[in-house]
Amino acid sequence: MALTLVALVDAISGISLRAAGGRTIVLKLKTSEFKILTRSHTPGSSPCSCEELTDIALKLRERVNLSLQQRYRLVGVGLSNFREPEDVTTQPDLFQFHD
Repeated sequence: MALTLVALVDAISGISLRAAGGRTIVLKLKTSEFKILTRSHTPGSSPCSCEELTDIALKLRERVNLSLQQRYRLVGVGLSNFREPEDVTTQPDLFQFHD
């Protein structure tokens, strides 16, 4: 399970950490019996490295109260709660009138 989580985090970290920066890390598991388990964590600041993201994902797995021998049909790691980059200016109103 740990190797799967590391591979998933590695895949999303290059895209998401460079983009808008998701703050909430989500772990989603579906067991072989089709039971869906979701765990999430929002740290004080956005994770800024693959190692930090991996550490959080593995800690989320520890919060799942199932045997380490449990088989899973689906394992997913994702980011949500995205923030806008500080250097982006807002788009002006479409119907803004100037005097």
